[in-house]
Amino acid sequence: MTRWQASRWLEVGASHDGAFSIVDSGTLGRLIEQMPERHQQFPMLWVFLGSTKKTIALRGMFADNAITRTACDGGIHLWSDVSSLTSSNPILFVDSDPWMQPTERRGRRQWQNYPLVWPSSSASEVKTLLIGQLLFGLADVVCVWIDDSPFGENVVTFLANYRTTTSLPVALRPRLIIVHDTNTKLPHNWATLDPLSETFSHIVAAPLAVNSNSDADPQFGHLKTLIRTQSQEVQRLRHEHIARLSAAHLDEVLKLALQHLSKTREQPFNLISASRGPDEIPPDLGLHVDYYHHACMDANLTDLDCAKSIASALIMDHYRPEMPPMNPKLVFQVLYQPKLALKHHGHSPPSEILLNLVEQEMSNQFRLLQNGAIPSVVVRRDLIARNRHYSGVRSNRLCLYCLIRPAQHATACDHPFCDLCARLFGVPAVDMEFRFSVNHCLFCHTHISLVMDVLPPSMDPTILAIDGGGVRVVMPLQFLSLVQEHLGEDCRLQDLVDLHIGPSAGGLAGIGLFDKQLPVADCAEMFDRLARVVFSKKRRPALPWLPQQIFGQIRQYASWFMHDGCYDGSVFDTVLKDLFGSHSFFHGNPTVLSAISRTKIGVVATDIANKTRTIVIGNFNATRHATDDSDYQLIRPMNIEDEPRAWEALFPPAYLAVGALQDGGLTDNFAGGIARRVSRTIWTRSEEPARMLSLGTGKFPRQNTESSPHFRHVFRDGFLRRAFSAWMTSMDSDSRWREMHSQLDQSIASNFRRVDVVLEGESMSLDAIEMMDHYRNLVIRNPETARLAKIATLDLLTARFYFAPNRVSPNRRRPLRVHGIIRCKGPIRAILAIMERLVGDPFEVVTDSRRLGSRLSERDICPLCGRFCRPVTLVAQSLDQPIAIYLKSGSKNRWRINVPGTLAKLVRREQLDLPFGGEAHGKAGTHPCAACDSGCMPFRGERPKRSASMSIEERKHKRICIVDEVKDSGPVVGTGNT
Repeated sequence: MTRWQASRWLEVGASHDGAFSIVDSGTLGRLIEQMPERHQQFPMLWVFLGSTKKTIALRGMFADNAITRTACDGGIHLWSDVSSLTSSNPILFVDSDPWMQPTERRGRRQWQNYPLVWPSSSASEVKTLLIGQLLFGLADVVCVWIDDSPFGENVVTFLANYRTTTSLPVALRPRLIIVHDTNTKLPHNWATLDPLSETFSHIVAAPLAVNSNSDADPQFGHLKTLIRTQSQEVQRLRHEHIARLSAAHLDEVLKLALQHLSKTREQPFNLISASRGPDEIPPDLGLHVDYYHHACMDANLTDLDCAKSIASALIMDHYRPEMPPMNPKLVFQVLYQPKLALKHHGHSPPSEILLNLVEQEMSNQFRLLQNGAIPSVVVRRDLIARNRHYSGVRSNRLCLYCLIRPAQHATACDHPFCDLCARLFGVPAVDMEFRFSVNHCLFCHTHISLVMDVLPPSMDPTILAIDGGGVRVVMPLQFLSLVQEHLGEDCRLQDLVDLHIGPSAGGLAGIGLFDKQLPVADCAEMFDRLARVVFSKKRRPALPWLPQQIFGQIRQYASWFMHDGCYDGSVFDTVLKDLFGSHSFFHGNPTVLSAISRTKIGVVATDIANKTRTIVIGNFNATRHATDDSDYQLIRPMNIEDEPRAWEALFPPAYLAVGALQDGGLTDNFAGGIARRVSRTIWTRSEEPARMLSLGTGKFPRQNTESSPHFRHVFRDGFLRRAFSAWMTSMDSDSRWREMHSQLDQSIASNFRRVDVVLEGESMSLDAIEMMDHYRNLVIRNPETARLAKIATLDLLTARFYFAPNRVSPNRRRPLRVHGIIRCKGPIRAILAIMERLVGDPFEVVTDSRRLGSRLSERDICPLCGRFCRPVTLVAQSLDQPIAIYLKSGSKNRWRINVPGTLAKLVRREQLDLPFGGEAHGKAGTHPCAACDSGCMPFRGERPKRSASMSIEERKHKRICIVDEVKDSGPVVGTGNT
C-alpha cells in the first residue's frame, strides 16, 4: 500500500472581519497513524527553511519520497521519510519558504482552527511566530539555506526575527545548520552572537559547492548524514533529561503548543503546565501536606518517611499512563511547589527542608517508573503496603491514599478514602455503577470489608432536605412514607438519595433514615416515641418559695432561663444515646449497613457567639476549603477522638470538642438553601443538584387582609409578643424557598421540588406532642399530597439515569458528535418497573429535537452484567450549544436526566479534554463487560432488517413463525413467538 507522504500542515487563516488564526490540517496526526509502534518510536523532527536551493537538496536527500515540488504558497508543509516510518526514530521534516508571503486561507470544515487572541498586523508576522515559537521549540535540527534569501541578508539578521520562547533548557534546544555556498562569507563570530546562542544549543556551518544543482549530488547524502548525527545527539540529551517525546505524544504536544500560541505570544510554552487541567491541583494542597506532616510526627515518623509518602502520592497524581515522561524535579517545581508555598489563614506552609526532601524523593521514585515500567498507582500502593510504619498515621480529614483530596469514606482503622482513591484502589462491582469494594486496608492489613458508592463524573447529586420544626417533623416523615409506598419493597428511599441536610429535628430524621438505615415507617415510629419522651414534661418552675398564684409564669420563665431550655437536656441526651449508640458520626453506624458508604448526612447547628454562624456537622469533608468569610462552616475536629457522636449532632446548647453549639434551626431553618451550598463543597464539578426534594414542616396561610395596627396595645403588642412572633416567622422557611426558586435558571427549575402543607388554625406549636396525629392528618387529608408523592417518587427515580460519554468527534468536524451510553445508578429492574407502574405509558429517551432510540424496556438491561445500557449519540454544532436529554412519557411528561448543560461542560466533567488522560488513570467506574461497555448490546431476539448487503437468496427466504411449531423455508435467522 502506498504510504501517505505529505500535505499542507500549518497555515495562516483569516476571517471575514480580518482577524487572523492558525489553521492545522491534521497532517502530523495522519503521519503518526502510519507508525506501527507509536509509543516506542521517537520521531526526529527537522525544519528546512529556504526556496530553490532547498528544494534541490530535499530531492537529493529524500529520493524515495519522489518529491516533485515543495511549498510554493508560503505555507508550512510536513513530510515523512517513507523509508524510516517503521524505524525507532522516524524522520519527519518541515518544509517552508520563510520569505514568501503566506496565503490567507479561509480554512476547511474538517481542519482545526485556532483564533488568535492577541492582535497581529499581518499574516507574515503570524507565520514568523509559528516558525520561531512553535517549530523551533519542537524540532531537533533547523536547516537554513541562507543563499536562498532574495534580500541578501546574513544569517544573524535573518534569524533575529525568529526568537523562540520555549521553556526548554538551552542544552535541549534544537541545533542549527547553516547551509551556504562555499564562496559565501559568514559574519565573524556569528555562532556566538544573539539571538543564535539563545535559540539554538549548537550551530554548525555546512558549505556546499556552487554547482550542487543535481539531485544525485553526493554532497546531499553527506548533508543528510550531518543532520541525522546532530538530531541523534539532541535525542540523546533529551532522553537523559527526560524530555524526549514519543510519536504517541508528539501530536498532542503540538495541539497544546498551538493553543498556547493562539492565546499569548509573550509567555513561553511549558509542557508540564499545559499537561494538566487548570483546577486539577487544589489550591489548599499546602494545608493537606501540613496536616499530613503533623499526623506523621504524631505517629513518630521521620521527615524522610513523610517525604517518601508525599513524593509517591504526587507521582501518582501526575504520572498517568498516557503522560509523557517529564523530569520529576521540574514537575515538582512547576506544578506543586507554588501550591505548597501558598499561605493560608492560621496555617504556615511546609518547611523548606521537607519540600527539598520531597523533591529529591520524587526523583528517586521516578526511576521505578522508568526501570520497571510499572504504573504510578502501583508505585504508591507498594510503598504503602510494604512499609508498615505508615499504619500509625490516622486521619479523619485527609485521604491517606492520595494526600491531595479530603476523606469521604471512613474506615474502622482510620485510613479513609476519597472518591477517586475508591476508584483507584477498590474493586468495581459487577452489577452496579461506580460502586467499589475494599476487603483489607493497605496500611495496616486489617480486614475492613468496605463498600463505597461514588457519583459518576457526569452525574449530579440528589438532595433530600428536611426543615427543622420540632414535633412537626412528623409531616415530612409522613410524606416520605407515601413515597416509600410508591417505591415498594424492591427499592429503598435510601438508595435514591446522595445527600441529606436538616437542622434540628430534620437532622434527627436524617440520622435515623441514613445513619441507622431505618425503613421510613420505622423512622417515623422512632421519632414519635422520642418526641413523646423528650417533650412529655417541661422543667419544674424555679423559686418554689414564691407564691404560685402571683408568680406562676414568672417562676416558669426563670427556670427556663437558668437551665437554658424548656426541657431537661440530660433526658434528651440519654434517649439519643440509646437510640443511635456511641459511634462517631463520621465513621457511621457499625451495627447496620454502614459497611456501604453511600449517603452523605449533614446536621445544621449554630455557634453561640454574638454573631451566630451556621455550622454543618456531617459524615463528609469539604473538597473546597471553607474560608472565614463564608456564610457557613463545615467542621471537622483535628483529633479523631474528638469526632462528634451521632447523638451529639442533635442537642440543646452544649459544648463539644469543636466548640459550643446550639440548635441550627434557631438561625437557619431552611435546609434546602444550606444543602444546595454544601453539595458544591462535596462535588465541586457539579453546579446544581440533579434533584432537590425540600420538605417543610408546615407553613402559615397567606393573609393579605391583615394590616398592621395603628395603635400598639401595651400587653397584646408588647415586646415579648413581637419577639416571639418574629422568631416563629423565621421558622417558616417557605419564603426563603420562594426566593431561592425564583433565582434558578428556568431550564433546571423543575428539578427543585418543595412539599409543605398549610397549617390550620393555631396548629403551630413545636413541642405539642398531642398535636402530632393532627399534623400527620394534615398531610394525609391534603388533596395535593398523593399527586406530589407520586411526582416526587418519579423525580427521585429518573435522577438515577445519567449519560456517560465514550468519545467525542474531533473539534474540527461539524457537527460535533458525542457517542456514549445512558446508564442508571441503582436497582434498574425495580426502577423501570416502578416508573411504568406509576405512569402507565412507556418511557422513551428524547432530546429537545428528536428521539434517541426506541422505548425503554428490559431489553436495555445487559444480560451479562445486569446494568442499564442505552447507546446514544448527541449532535451539536459547537461545544457551547446547550444540550439536554429527557425521559419522556406521554405527550407532556418528561424528566431531565443527568447531563451537563453543554458539551464543553460534559467534556470537562469527564476530563475528555485532557491530552494525557484523566485523574482516574484509565480505570473504569464499573466492572468490565464485553457486552455493554462498547455500547453494542448482544442480539436481543429482534429480526434483523433487510439491507442492501443481503444476497438475493437471503432476501427470498422469509421466517415463518407458527404457534407450537416453528418452520423455516430458508436459513435460520432467529425465532419468535406470536
